[in-house]
Amino acid sequence: MTEHSGTPKWVEREVGHSRRVISNAKLVVTFSAALATTFVAGTMDKDHQHGLWDEVALVFMALTLIYTVRVVLLRHGAHEGEMDRDVFERAKQIADKAHRLMVRQVILSLLTVVAVVCQLRL
Repeated sequence: MTEHSGTPKWVEREVGHSRRVISNAKLVVTFSAALATTFVAGTMDKDHQHGLWDEVALVFMALTLIYTVRVVLLRHGAHEGEMDRDVFERAKQIADKAHRLMVRQVILSLLTVVAVVCQLRL
């Protein structure tokens, strides 16, 4: 237990870890979306024949941005008083959700880049 409360140290540690997972997921999706957007914007700006792969890239880009917003809006709820098992479980659920959404968003970002490369090379 901590010095000033009845909260077990492992709960505080795990809740802190969950908050860091959420923060890191927000950073990763922001940079991943920026990278994918740069690729899409760079190819859409050029005077080349637009085709199916451009449309695929735009669909993937839209999905990437939707997942980005979902992750950025995730929050660990505030709580008052001592942290208990319920606070820990809620923090863990949100962190797990942030991780799942982040992985999906990064995959969509990569698929966006692949679609852009296919448009340029095929």
